Amino acid sequence: LDRLTIGILPVKMKAIYVFGAAGWMHVLMTMMKPFMGKKMRDRMVVVNDKKTDMQTYCDDLVTRAQIPQGFCGMQGDAKRDA
Repeated sequence: LDRLTIGILPVKMKAIYVFGAAGWMHVLMTMMKPFMGKKMRDRMVVVNDKKTDMQTYCDDLVTRAQIPQGFCGMQGDAKRDA
């Protein structure tokens, strides 16, 4: 993904967090990991709602003011755009 965004998007990707992913996403990530660099593997984070309390995980990353209301069943304070 880094190669795709070089010179196109003016952002630096530090991590990709996937919340509420389906079971097949874990299978896909397991198959793709051997083809990714270590840095990219570390940056791809799939948060499974069955193993991890997503609210606590998000609270450690960002404030509740940055989480949209109703996002994956979490308590957030940010209003969604209509």
